[in-house]
Amino acid sequence: MRKLHPKFAAHGSVLFPSNYIYILSFIFSLAKMKGLLLIALFEFLTFVQCILVSQDGECGNNRLSYGGRLLPGNTNLEITPWANKRVFVFRSPQQSRFARGHGGRGRIWVTTSGQDACDSPLTSPQYCPDSSETFPCMDTTRPCYIDVTPPTISCPRMVESPAANSPGGNTSITLNVTCVDDIEGNISPTCTPSNDSSFAIGDSNVTCTCTDQSGNSDECSFRVSVHDESMPDMRFPTGMNVSAVDRASSKTPISWDATCVDNVDGPVSIECSPPSGSEFNIGTTIVNCSCQDDAGNVNQGFFPVTVSDITPPTISCPRMVESPAANSPGGNTSMALNVTCVDDIEGKISPTCTPSNDSNFAIGDSNVTCTCRDQSGNTNECSFRVSVHDESMPNMRSPTGIHANAVDRASSKTPISWEATCVDNVDGPVFIECIPPSGGEFEIGTTIVNCSCQDDAGNVNQGSFPVTVSDVTPPTISCPRIVESPAANSPGGNTSITLNVTCVDGVEGNISPTCTPSNGSSFAIGYSNVTCTCSDQSENTNECSFRVSVHDVTPPTISCPRMVESPAANSPGGNTSITLNVTCVDGIEGNISPTCTPSNGSSFAIGNSNVTCTCSDQSGNTNECSFRVSVHDESMPDMRSPTGLNASAVDRASSKTPISWEATCVDNVDGPVSIECIPPSGGEFDIGTTIVNCSCQDDAGNVNQGSFPVTVSGLPPPALVQEPNSNDLTVTLPDLSSNVTAGNISEWVIVLRDEQGTQFNITKQGNERSHDFQGLPGGNYTIYMYIIYITGEHGHSSEQQEVTIPCAEPKSLDLSLTTSSLHAGLARVVARWTYSGLDGACRVLSHNITFQRIVRDGCDYQTGEVDSFVVDGDTYRFPKRRLDAYSEYRVTLYLITKEAVNNISREIRTASTAPTGPPSLEDEIKRGRGVTFRWSQLPCGSRHGDITKYKYLLYKNGILHSDTETEARRKRALGFGTNDRYQFKVKACNQAGCGPFSETRSGIFDTSHTLLTA
Repeated sequence: MRKLHPKFAAHGSVLFPSNYIYILSFIFSLAKMKGLLLIALFEFLTFVQCILVSQDGECGNNRLSYGGRLLPGNTNLEITPWANKRVFVFRSPQQSRFARGHGGRGRIWVTTSGQDACDSPLTSPQYCPDSSETFPCMDTTRPCYIDVTPPTISCPRMVESPAANSPGGNTSITLNVTCVDDIEGNISPTCTPSNDSSFAIGDSNVTCTCTDQSGNSDECSFRVSVHDESMPDMRFPTGMNVSAVDRASSKTPISWDATCVDNVDGPVSIECSPPSGSEFNIGTTIVNCSCQDDAGNVNQGFFPVTVSDITPPTISCPRMVESPAANSPGGNTSMALNVTCVDDIEGKISPTCTPSNDSNFAIGDSNVTCTCRDQSGNTNECSFRVSVHDESMPNMRSPTGIHANAVDRASSKTPISWEATCVDNVDGPVFIECIPPSGGEFEIGTTIVNCSCQDDAGNVNQGSFPVTVSDVTPPTISCPRIVESPAANSPGGNTSITLNVTCVDGVEGNISPTCTPSNGSSFAIGYSNVTCTCSDQSENTNECSFRVSVHDVTPPTISCPRMVESPAANSPGGNTSITLNVTCVDGIEGNISPTCTPSNGSSFAIGNSNVTCTCSDQSGNTNECSFRVSVHDESMPDMRSPTGLNASAVDRASSKTPISWEATCVDNVDGPVSIECIPPSGGEFDIGTTIVNCSCQDDAGNVNQGSFPVTVSGLPPPALVQEPNSNDLTVTLPDLSSNVTAGNISEWVIVLRDEQGTQFNITKQGNERSHDFQGLPGGNYTIYMYIIYITGEHGHSSEQQEVTIPCAEPKSLDLSLTTSSLHAGLARVVARWTYSGLDGACRVLSHNITFQRIVRDGCDYQTGEVDSFVVDGDTYRFPKRRLDAYSEYRVTLYLITKEAVNNISREIRTASTAPTGPPSLEDEIKRGRGVTFRWSQLPCGSRHGDITKYKYLLYKNGILHSDTETEARRKRALGFGTNDRYQFKVKACNQAGCGPFSETRSGIFDTSHTLLTA
């Protein structure tokens, strides 16, 4: 397969290095008898080369001749046909150079002559790399190709499909047509009718075409056959059992529903013998039904109809009959048994029961048996039990409730009596028991009396009623005459007070009183009246009243600072207004304004002052505090000096450079003060940076200090010139007129240091101005310079500069693969690689290698997982792995440098093996005197190669009838007659061998019973 360089453009222009070519286009024209004509137009060009590939070369091009001219100048072209006579190189001599004259155009003109009966003419070109490429066009590893090869189209010989299960049978079919171009890869074909179109029953012709981007095309045609193979769907009863309708006649008319619907033709007629609605004798009759669609597909079936009178009547008995005893002495009870008999011919029949229906049943269990008999002597019977039991509890009568007053406070017991009775509807009067009993003594309060009685059947009745003994004496209450309390220390002074009121009842003991205001209420300052009441559970009450007095006795709280200190104001004299921050808080009145001497906000002089503050609330309670205010000068004087000074060394004769500046210091209280700097202004400074420190102080001892740098520069750095992506560097001597006296320079030295610390010293004469470094290896460099004076003395060095030289792509990169086996199963793949041109700072930092399956079994194009490994050296042995048959695997090597990632890939393909799975037989169709067998394509994963044919065995009546092969996935066998037995099996074959046979499909050929198979 021919492959293009991955950076080639699809169509448009021939592309050469951008620094050589501005515009270049190709115009190809073709004449059948005149041969091939190639014209290239371009502006500025050092040399040019392009490679053309003819369509084939099977016969060679021995009779062709070539010639060409390079215009202007009529320079001959070097034209070299390669060994296979299919590839031709057109190259201009390197010494040929085109000027920008002649309208800014140059021209290459190449002609060929002669004939070749085998070679097809060139049609459309594949163009050269684009203008962003940096490789020379003379690099023959990057050719320009002309694509004249049409894509390869693959069509099936014929597509057969059963009709869709829908009216009309139109069927959507996927055509499975593929197009592969050796340059563009997979291309979508265009088919008429299109892929997945709906095809009518019968044969249809399909034509498909593939066209690549160069206009090369190929096509193929095939036939699509859709046929109706499905028999109609017949529905009828599975069987009918019918009883004789009338004993006077032996005939019973019977009807049923039977339908037949075809998936293509719709409803079709169905015929049954005997027909629906016929009269049937008692016994079993077979009804045969059949229907046929327009394609001749027949469906047949039958069902039995049975008429008989052998069914006994249906008897229905209860599982058990339960009833409460009658409300009469003895409890005997009359009951209806609810037993029914129904015959499917005679209808309802009266049952015979022992004991009979509506008999009187005694208390306890009784057995009953009932029998049904129809006129044909068919009988049925059932038995059940009747249970009569006493379920009524006796009737109890007692008081609903009793109320009494306590007889005497000296005793808590009161005797009380009542009357209670109990009578059963079967047993008569029964014994009743009450707890506590009638006549017992009861305490004050309510007591529940519980009574119960039981009859001979164990039915119990229970009841209860309350007996209440009441109290009528009020409790005793005790109140204080007056309650006094200081006000709470809170806003408003409201105070919570406990009232100490007691209540004692002669029966209940201590009772909680109810007071207004309530106990624990909040009382305002002043006098408040309180009333308290006591009530016992018998609603007997007593009350008393008294007065509560609340008054304020707490002075307010005053808060003063221990001392107030403040810096003097920024004004002459320094008098300062000060906020004193004194607070007064009264527990009742809240915040109160204090009175201070001197007052708050007064102006205080520098030094110490005493302050006294007082607080008074509305009740005359007072509090006071005193503190000291101190004002002092804390501000340092304001100093102004340079932020930094830069100067150049004046002359090599002296290393000292005199520098002056201005610095001042002013205090906000004292005014201007003296300032001192070290070194002083006007001093001499060495080359480099010197820190100058300055300070000043006011009368209060506040000091301000500061510093600034003074920098005396040596030499300026050299000028560096580097073209983009270039390995050349030009270093130029800077202007030194402000640093060095003219004529004092003997030599100047350039120092260049690489990343590994290797240093290069280049010495230039004093009258030279620059130096060129050419072809520097890629990496980072440090560069600076210094001067040697005519006295032999070395001057100061310039500042260091950083420069980066880019890394080039590897000069060569190759990857080869070997494997212990190309057959399916465990195998080890070994990768070996070589490369050059990646050394020093541009060396390879790490190798990364990956392994991935890209095609499985030649039909699954979903890529597998990528296994990635970080490796060293130039060889890697992958771990043993299981390889699939007829599959493609890709190994990719990545070279990771400091600036780029270079990669290369290689592929291996495993060999074919015989298929591992059999085809799956889908169905067989019997029509006329032949049988058509069809089978499915092997699934991906069991083919292990391209399936080229199918071998099958067909037996007729146990004798081999056919043993041959076919490329289609269907076989029609002829020569079968009614009741002929057949057996069929098939296996798939690829270029490596054949797989196992499918299961054997067996059947009996009978066109009247197409569904009968064994």
